[in-house]
Formats: sequence, structure tokens, C-alpha cells
Amino acid sequence: MAKKHLRWIGHTIRMPEHHLPRQVLYSQLMGAKRSAGGQKRRFKDYTRDLLKRANIPLTNLALNRSAWQVTCASVVSQIHQTNQDRRSERRIQRHRGGWYLLASGFPCSICGRMCGSRIGLYP
Repeated sequence: MAKKHLRWIGHTIRMPEHHLPRQVLYSQLMGAKRSAGGQKRRFKDYTRDLLKRANIPLTNLALNRSAWQVTCASVVSQIHQTNQDRRSERRIQRHRGGWYLLASGFPCSICGRMCGSRIGLYP
């Protein structure tokens, strides 16, 4: 999804200024406020976060199409690798066992497994 998003942003920035998508990308509503609380993520919010996370200088780089494509490809692969690492880290933590067993527990005399309470450990 980030790949298509970045491609569209680059395409929009290279458009002439009188085209509507470019005007919408750079425009803001006068006097509009976002209400307090959880907001829906707008296209503009996602774009700003994506560019900030990737450290991409927006306008100068997007005007050079080939450099923009190379940058987008590297950013997408970096995001993919980061997400993959995060998923594998979560999987390891999930399969490692409960955190509550590390603090205190009662070992089973038969299998050696740590239990949260003594109930059921008596033969």
C-alpha cells in the first residue's frame, strides 16, 4: 500500500499547478478544526507520517522521477523489512510463555512446568 501511495504522491507533485489533485494535496480548509478525540486518518496524515518515517524530502526529490522511483522502492523495502522483524519479534514473545510465570510460580513435580498457583499440583 505504501508503494502505491508514494507513487501517487510523486505523480501528483509533478502535475502542473492548475490540476485539481495537486491543488487538493497542497490545500487546507480555512478555519477548519479537527474535533478532540480519536480522528480518522486522512490521506494527508498518512502521507506526512510516511514521508517523516522515511526521511524523504518531498518536493525536490519528486520532481526527478527516476530518483523518486529509486527512493520509493528503497523505502518500501525498508518498511517491509521493519514490519517483518516486528512480526517475528511478537511471535517469539507470544510463544515464549506468559510474563506472569517469570515473576513467581510453583513448579510441577511431574513435568517441571511453572504454574500460577498450587491448586492442582497435589497428587
